[in-house]
Order: sequence, then structure tokens, then C-alpha cells
Amino acid sequence: MLRVATAVTVAVACLAAPVRGQGPRLRTMERFAPPQPPWLASSRAPGLRASQLSWRADSATIPRTYWLEGGLIGGVVLGFLGSGLCRLGEHPSIGCYLVVFFYVGGGIGFPAGALIGGLFPKR
Repeated sequence: MLRVATAVTVAVACLAAPVRGQGPRLRTMERFAPPQPPWLASSRAPGLRASQLSWRADSATIPRTYWLEGGLIGGVVLGFLGSGLCRLGEHPSIGCYLVVFFYVGGGIGFPAGALIGGLFPKR
């Protein structure tokens, strides 16, 4: 029974290779042209041109924010607050403080602080 299932699985895997997916199909003339947005070709936006809708994703156009500073502040503050959980035990060790500081500060405080700091742009 196992041999039949293995043979069927291999046969299906070999036959599925020639099947094409639903990926984009490029025509010969449009191969090097950027794709047109659907609303640009419609009659609903007659005044828009392709140059008005284009945008560049390079580091010069991305605004700088305080995400790193916010992440560091959030990580340190939540790390110190979280390490207070070690005081609940009878004999807390320095290892408990360090582990909780890094897990709470790095896992919760840094991402939260980075998200908050990312809201404020640098001038």
C-alpha cells in the first residue's frame, strides 16, 4: 500500500511540472515597459500621467524617524520594569534579572518603542 501511494505521489509531482501557474505574462513589446496601473488607462482619470503616479523606493525618499531611539528607550525601560518580576521569588539570582531583562526588553519593549518612535519624523 505504501509503495502504491509513493508511486502515485511521484507520478503526480512529475506530471505537475509542465503545468503553468497564473503568473504575469509579458508580451514582447511590453517586456521592458513598467506595468500600467489599471486606473491610468481608464477614462475616469484623464488628467493623470504615468510620471505623476510613479514613486521610487530608495533610501533618499524614505523619511528618517526616531525608530531606533524609541526602540532602545522602550527596551531598556520595559526591561527594568520586567526584571522586577524576579523579586517575586524567594531568592532571586542575577541570572533571573538578566534573562527577564533581555527577554522582556528585547521581545516586547524594543518593538513597541520602535513602532512608537517611527511615528515621529526627524527634522
